[in-house]
Parts: sequence; C-alpha cells; structure tokens
Amino acid sequence: MPDPRKAILTADDFGASDFINQGVIRGIEGGMINSVAAMVNFPGALESIGHLKKAFPHVSIGLHASITAGRPVSPPETISSLVDREGHFYNLQEYIRRIKEIDPGEVLVEIRAQLELLEEAGVAAEHLSSHHNVMQVYTPLFLILLSLAEEKAIPMRSTRPLSRFLSEYRDSPIANQGRRAAMELIIRHNFSAVRFMKYGTTGEMNRNQERMKESKVPHPDYLGDSFWGDPTPENLRYLLHYQPPGVTEWVFHLGSSRGTEEAPKGIDREYFHYRELELFTLCSTELPHWLERENISLVRFSDLWKSMN
Repeated sequence: MPDPRKAILTADDFGASDFINQGVIRGIEGGMINSVAAMVNFPGALESIGHLKKAFPHVSIGLHASITAGRPVSPPETISSLVDREGHFYNLQEYIRRIKEIDPGEVLVEIRAQLELLEEAGVAAEHLSSHHNVMQVYTPLFLILLSLAEEKAIPMRSTRPLSRFLSEYRDSPIANQGRRAAMELIIRHNFSAVRFMKYGTTGEMNRNQERMKESKVPHPDYLGDSFWGDPTPENLRYLLHYQPPGVTEWVFHLGSSRGTEEAPKGIDREYFHYRELELFTLCSTELPHWLERENISLVRFSDLWKSMN
C-alpha cells in the first residue's frame, strides 16, 4: 500500500506588510491555510504575529528567516556582509552577486536573533524556512538553518520542489523567471554567481533532504512550487490530483494588489497581482471538495514528529 497523501497549506511572508497580513488572514478564514511562515524583521511584525496567534491558535506559526528583505534585527555593524550602507539587507539579485562575500557566521548570528525575537514575543516557532528559499538552495547557509533546527527541535521546509522531482509537475512561471534572471546575473557579472547556482542541482537538493533525515529534523517530503505564477483553480486542482504519496507543503503568497506601492524592499512588487489571484483560488469553495475527492488530509508541521517515531 502506498503512503497516504497529506498536505500542509502554508502562507509565506506574514509580517512584511499590512496588505500581505490581511491576505493571509483571509486565507485562514476562508481558504484552509493551516500554517504561516512569519517574518519578524519588519515594523509592526511582532504585534501582528501575536494577534495572529491569539485569533487562530490552530494555525502553525514558523519563522520565515530573512536575509534578502527588510532590515536585520541584529546591529548592522555586527553583520556587515549582509547589509548595505543604509543598514538594509541586500535584495535577492545583490545577494546572489555578492554570495562569495557573505559571512556564514554572520548569517547564524542574524537568524538566531530572529528566532529568539519570535520566542520572546511568546511564539515558539513550529517550523523554519527562508525568504526566497535562499537558505534551502545554498548549502553553506542551509547547514546553518539545519543546525538551528536541530538545536531547537524545529521542523524544516523540504528542499525538494515537486517541479524538479516529478514529471507531472512543470516549473512555475515564477521559477522560470527567476532562473532567467539568475543566468543574466551570471553573465553580467563574469560568472561571479556560479558558486550560488551550482548548489541548485537535483542531487544537492536530495543530499540536503538526507541531511535533515540524518539530523532527525522532521520535514515534508516535497515543496509544492508549481502554483506560483499560475494561480488558477484549474492548476491547483491539477496539482492536487497528481500530488505524490507522503507530505507535501503547498506554499502560497497571499495579499492584495493594492499593496504594491507599500511593498518594503525585498518583497517582490511585481508579484502582488499574483498574490490576489492566489488568494482568490485558495478561497474557492471547491477546495475542500478537491481535497476530499483526492483523499488528501491536512496535517501540521507538529504532526511530522509522529512519522519519525
């Protein structure tokens, strides 16, 4: 008998802006979101996360570690390889271009500080992930996130996107766009970003998944990524139909297109239109029926501990 099919429905980027927060709350109330990846390094984020915890105690809240958006929670002078002259994190393109200059020790200092800040606000992180997936993709930083997950006994996001591992799934338009931008960056900067790109192989993704298993850090089997940039009900229904056995974390980016002009540095303004479409699809009254028809049950990150025992 194959393993049953289970899903975690996660909304990323909570705490980054009011328009994203409002979208996530709507996704919880009407769209079956049962997990939130929260960012603590934006103004008002901790207060919003506290309200979220009180209003929706059934929702799993995790840290969405950020080193490519917003300002650090550590003093900028202590993590100088991560920030620009104004004390902001470098954006994704700048981060990739400067990857050789990033000090992993400073990354550890900052992510630990973000995790502790969340804990001090009364929220024990139930899972770990990183904004733009940069720490899952780049192994030297993945190992830092893994060390914290092991130390704190916190589950992590999978390093295996469905689009890279199963033929039924195609790369999302957003993944393709990111790949093209990365290649252009490499060409423009005389291949200085090759060091980053070489870790994005299927083999390295598998190795990082095995590292989590060896460290006894719970994690989903797959990351559902093919929805991004194609957030239609037809696409979501198709993806759920072909979901493989085991646990897949479907990650959503919710919000309102009205928030485009207020998007902070490092939060992709061009994606706000898709955030609204993702929210519309997620709140479809058909979603519970699709899950029931496909015999897919919803689980939380905390349930992953049971599968390891």
